[in-house]
Amino acid sequence: MDERTFLKLSRYLCKHRGYYRVGGYNPLTGLAWASRSKNGGMFHIDPITCQPAYNYVFPQVTGFQEGLACVRNDSGFWQYHIRPDGQPAYANRFLSVGLFFEGLADAIDEKGQFHITADGQPAYANRFEHVGHFRCQLAQAEDASGHFHIKPDGRPAYKLRGLENGPFAEQGLAWTKIVKMVDDKKRIVKVTINTLGEIVTEK
Repeated sequence: MDERTFLKLSRYLCKHRGYYRVGGYNPLTGLAWASRSKNGGMFHIDPITCQPAYNYVFPQVTGFQEGLACVRNDSGFWQYHIRPDGQPAYANRFLSVGLFFEGLADAIDEKGQFHITADGQPAYANRFEHVGHFRCQLAQAEDASGHFHIKPDGRPAYKLRGLENGPFAEQGLAWTKIVKMVDDKKRIVKVTINTLGEIVTEK
């Protein structure tokens, strides 16, 4: 089902089948998130049959990504992931979790930010001030030394440290801001780097 077809279907479901909101359709699972009232709980449905995928209702859910969806609890924390049958994907609970990209999801515990596997286990021992999604097998990360990218095992992908950076694109390039001497003065320069941390272009 393409995006335009789903948009038409979601409007029909809201107008004629008693749903308040329907969105986040995932073609791999064939499921979308839904709610029946403005302040009501959320769950997943098969938008074609209009039937719920399971009997549970959660405070909030995301759409499915790589077979798993995030669940928010009554306290407002995105604590864990569920499978398409509504069952928890693992026993661990976190302060926050994000969607899965390239087999790993960002998560937060009392020690900091990191990534977890689909079974809820830490992908590595390190903790960071911030981490992003994995793209091209690299994810944004920040610690006291600055901004950089890490590998799936939590190791830095290169030595360069920046003031800010972005995710890698499909071309294997990302931007980062570094401090550089220009005309004997320190300047903040936005550069493009490859997956080895080598500067390709600068502005």
